[in-house]
Amino acid sequence: MTTGIMNKSRHMQMVEAAQRGGASMYKTFAQNRNEDNIPFLERIKTDIAETPSQVLDGKLLGSMRMVQEMHMQRRQEREDEDGSIDVSPKAEAGDQAHITKEDKDLAEKGYIAKGYSSKLTQKKIESIIKEESKLRNIDPDVAIKIYKAEGLHNYQSQISEGKQKMEGGTEASYGPFQLYTGGGLGNEYEEATGRTLKTDNTVEGVRMQIQFSLDKAVEKGWSPWKGRKSAGVKSRDGLDGAIVVDNWRQE
Repeated sequence: MTTGIMNKSRHMQMVEAAQRGGASMYKTFAQNRNEDNIPFLERIKTDIAETPSQVLDGKLLGSMRMVQEMHMQRRQEREDEDGSIDVSPKAEAGDQAHITKEDKDLAEKGYIAKGYSSKLTQKKIESIIKEESKLRNIDPDVAIKIYKAEGLHNYQSQISEGKQKMEGGTEASYGPFQLYTGGGLGNEYEEATGRTLKTDNTVEGVRMQIQFSLDKAVEKGWSPWKGRKSAGVKSRDGLDGAIVVDNWRQE
């Protein structure tokens, strides 16, 4: 008997019911169902799929499924609010203005943002994002929304306030996906590639950053990129069935 609600490899396991009995479990659930913290959920160890069906009557099972969904919704909301643990308060920060009609017009005119190579027009960057997204089975439209909310207008972040790492007076986040080098994805990128993001604004460098960022999105979702909120992108939008390609790694 499976619920189809939880992925056991990623989420908490459900209900040690065989030892406790359906009636006492339901009573505990009923007592806690209206609380923000549901201690009942924190005590359960075994997935509901492994619980003998005779212990769980239909009423209990329906309640368990409901509270499971509530728990997962709250967890996703917390992830959306907090972001990934490896970014600064404003890392991958969405410091760029959200895309406008004027931005689209600029793209048609061969727009090149401040700090990018003269060969890296907005259209060129978007074409790389589309190509690399398709390799990973990522929806390219979603990936481009993230880019437009992050690094569209500047290679380096223009945030000038805060306690995060600064470089030349603004936050040390770089590229189309604003990789942060003060304890964020930028550090991981530099350590893995041997490249320096501050000067990695060439066609080759930006392509590698895009490849790296999209692989990280497959692994972590879009939560590390705060700009996704202004773009209307949820953590796992466009990532169903997506795969890591690792073509940014140098042999």
